[in-house]
Amino acid sequence: MSAIGITRTVNPLQALSLVLSFLVLIGWGTFAYAAKSSATAQRQACEHVGELKVSLGQVMAERDEARAQLAAAQQEVAVLTKRLEDLQPKPRKRRGGSAP
Repeated sequence: MSAIGITRTVNPLQALSLVLSFLVLIGWGTFAYAAKSSATAQRQACEHVGELKVSLGQVMAERDEARAQLAAAQQEVAVLTKRLEDLQPKPRKRRGGSAP
């Protein structure tokens, strides 16, 4: 009878060991999944940062081009304003002191 009592005591310990082993495996599996997900998210974030840097470079180039066009347009306006002033008739000074 004592052999049966020992068997019954071992079975709950084996069950507890099996459950704990299963929980450890689940824990490590969850950790591995989280680590892989984190690495994937970090890689995607790095790719997005790279894309943003490329976009920023394009926008800065467009801005510089727009500034150059603006400077050229301002210079052209200044030249045309000077030509307009040169072409407008200048008022003549009247001789004599009497008004007509």
